[in-house]
Amino acid sequence: MATKEGGAITGEERLREHTDLLYGAIMSYEGAPGTYQMERIDVLEAELADIERQFEGLLSAELPGVNQALQAIGQPPIAAPPKVPAMADAGVSSANAHWLATRKRKDKKALFHSLPQDSVNLR
Repeated sequence: MATKEGGAITGEERLREHTDLLYGAIMSYEGAPGTYQMERIDVLEAELADIERQFEGLLSAELPGVNQALQAIGQPPIAAPPKVPAMADAGVSSANAHWLATRKRKDKKALFHSLPQDSVNLR
């Protein structure tokens, strides 16, 4: 997420913005995603995994000390957010679940069989 100060529009692009741009590019073209777009997905997944590792490290290294300090002054501790899959509340359909499963296998041909082929299937 963009974190620079200075209002809502800073021009800073982070993981969310890069993902949004890639998603828009893939969804706005009727053909299969290009090789560079598929490679970009891998890069963004690796970046997300790195961010998740950093967050887990923060939770394990810093949060216990912060909670002890809060309890010392009579304040409730900060609870770590529950760990849930990223798509848990996104309403993943069976087609999307199939897409995600084939994506994980890196089976590019099976991947695109689950994508809509025309506007009739988009409804």
